[in-house]
Amino acid sequence: MDWRTLFTLQHHQVHSRALSGDGNDFHIPDALLHDMTEEQLRLSPRDDQNSVAWLLWHIARCEDVVGGAILSSRGQVLDDGWEMKLGVARRDIGTGMTPTEVRELSQGIDIDALCEYRLMVGRRTEELLDHLDDGALGQPVTADSVDALWALETFGAHAGWVGDYWRTRSQAWFLWLPTGHCYQHLGEAITIRTMIGVPWAP
Repeated sequence: MDWRTLFTLQHHQVHSRALSGDGNDFHIPDALLHDMTEEQLRLSPRDDQNSVAWLLWHIARCEDVVGGAILSSRGQVLDDGWEMKLGVARRDIGTGMTPTEVRELSQGIDIDALCEYRLMVGRRTEELLDHLDDGALGQPVTADSVDALWALETFGAHAGWVGDYWRTRSQAWFLWLPTGHCYQHLGEAITIRTMIGVPWAP
């Protein structure tokens, strides 16, 4: 199995069935959102925890930034009017947000638009796969790419360390953000779901 096939299998699992159209595979977001109300999606059980809605927004933003500015120069899906559709007046990836900021975003975001935005981001990622150069993936990310993200306020007021860390990574490392990073936070979302009283029964 080559890396593109493995990546695609993992990528489909962390996105809804709408991305792959495959009803036979296991799609974590579909099971996660099943039987959850909008109110429950917006709820943070404690101040030190995120809501499911926030987590979905965060992983979508990270994947969008990677696809639009690190693995290509196409620009972010967000730039196609999604800030207004989402009802979120910020461009960062969410890392380092305060509990108050997390609650405000969770309560204000349009859930339907969020699911559609994440689907559009996933589709753009898959479109990039055939255009990625295997040799270039082993090269470090360019400083100009990270500087451009700084200029777009991608890292937020409390997450400057993310930009510094990204400067040390190869382009191949960023393929983890649309896959492994999503597994990590979807696992967190499953925990949040159970904490607010919605049993996990995929």
